[in-house]
Amino acid sequence: VQQMDIPMHIPPDLKKMRRGAAVVLPKDFGAVAAYTGIGRESVAAEGGTGTGFMAAQLARVCKKVYSYEVREEHFSTAKSNLEKLGIRNVELTLGPIEE
Repeated sequence: VQQMDIPMHIPPDLKKMRRGAAVVLPKDFGAVAAYTGIGRESVAAEGGTGTGFMAAQLARVCKKVYSYEVREEHFSTAKSNLEKLGIRNVELTLGPIEE
């Protein structure tokens, strides 16, 4: 797995905002897929599973997806959603992506 060091700036006032799980819409996922060149033989990793929406989209394109979530309630929701969809090529981990 190749690590990309991409600096990200989030203004301090926006860091204070309360946020819940958010989804990457299919139109935005299309841009991600096109930009990265992911395909049937790709292995993807995501940090912040949330509801599992992005993991589900990745699973339809990639051979394997590793998804990490630190919030137990989001982890449980994602696990349930992926099971309902019958998706089996996503490995969910409750914990930070760094470990």
